[in-house]
Amino acid sequence: MIGPVLSSSAFQRYSGAGVNVVFDGNSLVAGFQASSQAKSTPSQMAALPPLSGAVSVTNIGVSGQTINQMRGRGSQYADGAYVAGKKNILLAWEGTNTVCNNGSAKTGLAAAADMASYVKERLAAHPDWVIVMMTTLPRFGIEAWSIPDGNAQLQAYDDYLRANWRAMGCKGLVDVRARGVFTYTGPTMSAVMSPYMAETIHCNDLGYGLIAQYCATGLRRLPVR
Repeated sequence: MIGPVLSSSAFQRYSGAGVNVVFDGNSLVAGFQASSQAKSTPSQMAALPPLSGAVSVTNIGVSGQTINQMRGRGSQYADGAYVAGKKNILLAWEGTNTVCNNGSAKTGLAAAADMASYVKERLAAHPDWVIVMMTTLPRFGIEAWSIPDGNAQLQAYDDYLRANWRAMGCKGLVDVRARGVFTYTGPTMSAVMSPYMAETIHCNDLGYGLIAQYCATGLRRLPVR
């Protein structure tokens, strides 16, 4: 499953005049290892239906940042990209740095609590934010320099989001692992995942494009309300 299964038959319509999309997160959002900014996930998503190049997508991803750094910049970066009078959609993709950064690693549940606070703060600033949460990619080679159970902690973070995204105040979930490409199958990257990765953490152009497809599907499934 990619994104939520929604019972409503009335889905969001997208036009440049009526919708503003903001994409917040880490280097995976910023587009690290992409061949150009046009190949980042936000840029590739902007070209796909339902946006189809007609809706502005603002990329405020910052390489290396954690959820709490996103929170610290939130009033300037995320809320600063909010456009009054439009339907404002915010996709948030982080968790991996919060769990795995050397010297400041957190458990998956602690990272999830940080993300719940990020959502709460965005909604306090603008109650009509339509927030879409995203699960993490597996990481490889992290055990030697971060935490010994890094991928298990990423899974715990993802499990929390899957179970609680509605309670957090989000309107959708893009589960990037749901189709089986970006799943953790062991300490060595799988042959299925490898063609989409530039190295053990970041995607290549093809991988960012696949994530963009997942996000575009999630946007198509957002309800009007």
